[in-house]
Amino acid sequence: CWLCLGVFCKNRRYQAMLELLKGDYFSDNEMRNREPLLWEQLVGQHLSEEDKFNYNNQYLAHNS
Repeated sequence: CWLCLGVFCKNRRYQAMLELLKGDYFSDNEMRNREPLLWEQLVGQHLSEEDKFNYNNQYLAHNS
């Protein structure tokens, strides 16, 4: 039945999302590693200079 398959697919995607949430896939550092320009456009533009400085220090410490 096509309706059952749709529900199965939704549950499978939901379970995959839950697995990603357990890790650090959605952390600021990981998102910044994957797409630095996009992160800067979406998140970085809203940070104060002090917050940017703190994020940069955390980013450098995490990636060194």
